[in-house]
Amino acid sequence: GRPNERLKIIGGRNVTIEEYPYQVSIQNNGEHFCGGSIINTKYILTAAHCVYTILEGGTIAKATGWGALGERKPMPDQLQEVDLPIITRESCLAYEWLPENVICAGYKEGSKDTCWADSGGPLVVNDTVVGIVSFGAECGLPKHPGVYTNVAHFRSFIDPIVKNQQ
Repeated sequence: GRPNERLKIIGGRNVTIEEYPYQVSIQNNGEHFCGGSIINTKYILTAAHCVYTILEGGTIAKATGWGALGERKPMPDQLQEVDLPIITRESCLAYEWLPENVICAGYKEGSKDTCWADSGGPLVVNDTVVGIVSFGAECGLPKHPGVYTNVAHFRSFIDPIVKNQQ
């Protein structure tokens, strides 16, 4: 579970949302699991563990790009999308050594993957970019999942840049 996920306000009182209009409820399938604060019309501030636990093994992510349709295959004119399950770090390390700042996604049997020229593109879960296409063995090779830069690992670099662009 998430650290301190059961902590709540103790000894408080009921209030209305109008008293704290910047407060939001972060929900999954209609069930509250974390709070957040509205920063502006585009951004919500919340604890990292509230949004990054979505990277549990088996979570389906979407990769998109115009990269090759396979080894020695052409690149498409139409943007492509593929569903890829997130692979736990432990399972991914069974395939190869990896730096701490990456995540893996793909199928044990291969066949669905990102490929060359997809590099730099997004890996997305619930409309949140969680990874950046980085590298892999051959495209769609069994037992060699795609490797993605873990965006969460670089938040301390990204966040100030985003903030300065507002």
